[in-house]
Amino acid sequence: MASGRFITFEGGEGSGKSTQTRKLAEWLTERGVAVTMTHEPGATDFGLRVRSILLDSADGSLTPRAEALLFAADRAHHVDTVIRPALDRGEVVITDRYVDSSLAYQGAGRALSLEDIRRLSRWATNGLRPDLTVLLDVDPDIGLQRARSGGRADRLERESLDFHERVRRAFRALADAAPDRYLVVDASRQPEAVAAVVRTAVAKRLAARLAAQRPLSRSERAPSGLRWLRRSRRNRAPTPSAQAGRATAAPPTGSARTPPSPVPVPPPPPAAPLPPPAAPSAASPAAPSAASRAGPSGAAPTAPPAASSSADATPPSARDDAAGGLRR
Repeated sequence: MASGRFITFEGGEGSGKSTQTRKLAEWLTERGVAVTMTHEPGATDFGLRVRSILLDSADGSLTPRAEALLFAADRAHHVDTVIRPALDRGEVVITDRYVDSSLAYQGAGRALSLEDIRRLSRWATNGLRPDLTVLLDVDPDIGLQRARSGGRADRLERESLDFHERVRRAFRALADAAPDRYLVVDASRQPEAVAAVVRTAVAKRLAARLAAQRPLSRSERAPSGLRWLRRSRRNRAPTPSAQAGRATAAPPTGSARTPPSPVPVPPPPPAAPLPPPAAPSAASPAAPSAASRAGPSGAAPTAPPAASSSADATPPSARDDAAGGLRR
């Protein structure tokens, strides 16, 4: 989809479309918005030649179908060479007349099939639709007086009042069928009052589009509610008692995981300290290590009765003689 914005002005003769198109383009340009202002028919060199056939023909000999096809040819070239390139550049395109004029003038005014005109216009524009259509609604009596007061009237301005009444009714029916796309403005008011209404609507429409494309801020991306609470709990550092409880209650490998107890399990009491070993004498062998003295259950061993220092100092032969004397 094109990145720019497409605004069309529609309405009957003398409704002030050219004036309001220019006023809106100037207002947007003053605010730094890139704008392409255009019109139909005749915005290109090819379109100028088509326009001279459509509007400047003195005898008005065009048939309704030929007229519809010429408008479609001008629009197809206009979209391909002016409108779409400007939209692709991100500009706001404002055009005086577009597809809805064909539906109103050739469909209702010339009594051609609206479905045929709609299908022809869709093919000519490759389905390009405006983001906003401003309908400048005015009574045909007032509009035709304005249009004819400037000099020689063109071929469509010379049509009957009944023709222009049908055109007005068709425009209003199109607006009723698409209220989200249409802005209907009373064009019988002063031009500046009409421009103020148009500016307000366009400012709201552009602001809404820009807000829809604005990336979310960090606070808007943050989770809310229960997800935020769970995430904060996962990120909170565990206390030492909770670590001890998890270490004690950890399930064996391969077993089903069970929820931890709400009350931490206290660690086992420390073992009783071992008595300090006796200092070995020079003649006695080295004392066994603490690991070799430990029993199979891991409890601290019972210390053997300590021998007297005089017995340790008696030679082995004297001890044997003393023992023999006692036996005797």
